[in-house]
Parts: sequence; structure tokens; C-alpha cells
Amino acid sequence: MDLQVELRQGLHKMIDQVKDVSVLKAVYVILEREKQHEEGKEDFYEKLHPMLQESIERGLDQIKNGQTVSHNEVKERYKKWLK
Repeated sequence: MDLQVELRQGLHKMIDQVKDVSVLKAVYVILEREKQHEEGKEDFYEKLHPMLQESIERGLDQIKNGQTVSHNEVKERYKKWLK
């Protein structure tokens, strides 16, 4: 089987199993950014200050490496301030 087909099928399966909306949003942003790039459309990202771009890239790398905290966990950690 073609590697691209295998990757697509694997991604579909993983996305269907994700329950954390923040993870789905992150994947959506990454794929939407790639789509815009392939279509040659100018992205607001290119207009951002380089330091902000670096910060975003670090965040995307953290997502890829599973270094995330779920919304529920954040709510639990900070519930005393969220009353």
C-alpha cells in the first residue's frame, strides 16, 4: 500500500478517536495552514513578527510531542480562581 494512503487512513482513525477538542482544533489549524500554503494564498502568519512566529512554532512542536494539557485538567488546576 502507498505510504500516503497509509498515513491518511491512520490519521482518519486517530482523529475519529480524539475526544479532546483542543487537539482537534490544533490539527485543524495545522492542516488549514498547509492547505493555504499549497494554494499559494498569503497567510497572516507571514505578517507576524518573527518572535511571535517562533513562539507559535514552539507551541506546534509541543502539540506534536504530546506536551499538552487538556481543558479539563486546566480547569481542575485553577478552579479556585475560576469561581
